[in-house]
Amino acid sequence: TGSGKTFTLAGIIDILREALPSGGGRWRVSALEVAGNAVTDLLHASARCVLRDDAGRCTRAVLLPARESAAEADAAGEVGAEPSSSGAPCLLVGSAAEAIDAIVDAARRRSTHRTGVHDASSRTHAVYQLEPVDSEGTGRGAGGRLCLTLVDLAGSEWARDQVSHERARRKEAQEVNASLSALKACLAARASGVRLPARDTALTRLLRGPLEGEGRMVLIATVSPSSADAEHALDTLSHVGLPVRTVAGGAGGGGGGGAGGGG
Repeated sequence: TGSGKTFTLAGIIDILREALPSGGGRWRVSALEVAGNAVTDLLHASARCVLRDDAGRCTRAVLLPARESAAEADAAGEVGAEPSSSGAPCLLVGSAAEAIDAIVDAARRRSTHRTGVHDASSRTHAVYQLEPVDSEGTGRGAGGRLCLTLVDLAGSEWARDQVSHERARRKEAQEVNASLSALKACLAARASGVRLPARDTALTRLLRGPLEGEGRMVLIATVSPSSADAEHALDTLSHVGLPVRTVAGGAGGGGGGGAGGGG
């Protein structure tokens, strides 16, 4: 927490603004916030979503109907909750620049709170996706799927970091730590070529495509230069140093992903 993950991703988004084509062409963009196993859509007033597995290896978020209360959604679970008429939580925009603007605007709505470490600490994970589409809204690229996934992870916090937290902040920290542990387990499984425990959390379910499917993954770790954070830095580096095994066909077109590391 407080090592510069969100700041780094903001810089990457600025680079994308300059690098992506400036001409016409439609793009599909989505921005999801993950808090524990709760998923909300930052592009649509933080509307609640449920996760559905598609016919392949990916998990999709689906908007809940506005009339469905939170209690009804929890009681119905993933099977009973029906998607809204708009279905997937995304926007179709007319250019790459508009897609970047939508992500920047969504990032401002992400949940932050003051903690003992950071004045505006991210208390959730954010998953952004950019995908070029044709005139009918169909994804382009190899296999009809060419997608860039950007992930801004919330930072891990040890027990001693939470001493001054109120109850709500401690609960958030526990949820963040649990999801980061699940993601680390997936990275370790990918490195050793064994089955990924991707269904353990909402975060890893959303990232099943980049974790299990074709594509390229870049993991960026941020660490604090302060000697007081040396243990955090070493712990972060021990996990991002895992060799990430290349999935068969990894250089082909697919759901590529980038993840901001802990710290």
